[in-house]
Amino acid sequence: MTLALIYRGHLDLYLKGLEIVRVETQGATHPLYIHGAWTAIAPWYTALLALVLKTPVPTLLLAGLGAGLAVFRRADRRCLAWLLPAAVFCVGVSMSNMQMGLRYLLPILPLIHLLAARGLMGFLVGRRGRPSGRPWADLKVRPYIGIALLAWLAVTSARAHPNYLTYFHEFAGGPSRGYEWLVDSNYDWGQDLGRLARQWRTAGKPDLSLVYYGMADAEHFGLRRRDLIPSVGTELPDADDVPQAGPMWLAISASSLQGLDLSDHHLFAWARARRPLVRAGYTIFIYDIGSDAEALERLGYIARNTDRPKMAAGYYERAVAARPSFADAWMGLGKARLMRRDQAGALAALKKALELGASDPRLAALIKKYGG
Repeated sequence: MTLALIYRGHLDLYLKGLEIVRVETQGATHPLYIHGAWTAIAPWYTALLALVLKTPVPTLLLAGLGAGLAVFRRADRRCLAWLLPAAVFCVGVSMSNMQMGLRYLLPILPLIHLLAARGLMGFLVGRRGRPSGRPWADLKVRPYIGIALLAWLAVTSARAHPNYLTYFHEFAGGPSRGYEWLVDSNYDWGQDLGRLARQWRTAGKPDLSLVYYGMADAEHFGLRRRDLIPSVGTELPDADDVPQAGPMWLAISASSLQGLDLSDHHLFAWARARRPLVRAGYTIFIYDIGSDAEALERLGYIARNTDRPKMAAGYYERAVAARPSFADAWMGLGKARLMRRDQAGALAALKKALELGASDPRLAALIKKYGG
């Protein structure tokens, strides 16, 4: 069907695409976040972990029963035609360095559901005739267990709507905590940008700083914002429009919050330790930072380290206004002003940082260098 609908029978194009994928992924690695830890090479169990965490518990139980029947019950050996290909496929995926999540196991989901259907039939189809003497076969409540599992699955599926990508089952913490286990395509591909735009408009369009992980265009949703992290191969403009009063939001995608595609995976560790004001869907965390001096200082640091000194100075100025005794913010302000060639302003900020006991050992030398 793929050849007919997309490649229109051109087998050579299809094979060329496969070859491109093979060349690009051969020996390749991709940084991966798994439950609080980062690894350069995907562990063998990565996709299997995603499968276990993102498959509803009733489906897992029923599929496990179906697999057990296929292995141990002679009358159900035909179900091995579902179990064995799924197992072989899992082994193949587990040998790859590029298995970043559940999408690598999508081809086996129909087989898992066939096994789950067989497991369900094991509950619903009762024995006729005299008791067999086997407790399980003669258990009268067995059909009700099957119905309960089916009802559980129906409720779980209904509750997941429409946030299917963020689904994690109850024992993994549910969709609100799925980002603690896995991110990227397992949880956050930028799908909640439209929800962020709606909440931003409802709140009266506060000043917005954005760290977005995804391919959607924020301009399409009418979001007026400052992008904090440049995409690969792009540069962001330096903006000096950081307001010194009024409401201010910081919105961070879950994948970025955990450090995905950032050179410093702990860049937003300070934000992870905070409770967000609200979330857009499940995947964009919104923080009220208007009077949060530490958050403002951190944003100044990010702007300064991405060569945007005007923006950095704006964040630092608001940080010291919120907390005049914040030595690190004064020091950052001085460095940002130096980048802007504002020597007098930089010197004043650096002296204030020294007066407040800033810990940078180079601070005194820096003040002396610029005439302090």
